[in-house]
Amino acid sequence: MKKNGFTLIEILAVLVIIGLLLALTIPNVLKLGNKTKEKAYETKISMIENAAITYGENSKSSLVKSTTVCTPVVDANGEITSMNVGTSSATTLANGTYKCLRVTVDDLVDANTLSWDYKDQVTNSTDATILKYYNNRIIDPTNNYIINRCYVYVYYKYSRVYAYFDRNTCDLAKETYSDGNEYSPNY
Repeated sequence: MKKNGFTLIEILAVLVIIGLLLALTIPNVLKLGNKTKEKAYETKISMIENAAITYGENSKSSLVKSTTVCTPVVDANGEITSMNVGTSSATTLANGTYKCLRVTVDDLVDANTLSWDYKDQVTNSTDATILKYYNNRIIDPTNNYIINRCYVYVYYKYSRVYAYFDRNTCDLAKETYSDGNEYSPNY
């Protein structure tokens, strides 16, 4: 007698094999997606810092005359982890302390050194608050939070302009935002 179909055991075996393959591949695909988002965020921070350096070069006289001083906090690998900010009118600064300006990502766009990720996208609202916070925005690609108000420190060190995007303060503000606007998710 000739058999024309599959047995229940054969179908179950194929389903188990497909399930095992999915169980092995899905976590790797998700990790790849997260790595891609992290790389996009690092690229965005680099882009913001380069825009801040251009801003500092264009505002060098203000930077040199600034009474705000910054002291980078560096880890064992030589990477800046945070920035201590103070004021000083002294012309001679302590070693590792530099004249600086604290600007926001918005300021860099206003100075034409950076462009919006989304510009004039909200067209169906007359609410000024919505237009202010959601119309023109820069987005963190890892979690879609608006980072327009995050700080960037532009400092003058050894006759050269440097920039540091304050990721720590920005991330903390995003975790605890209260007014629903400044660091809120991009809707």
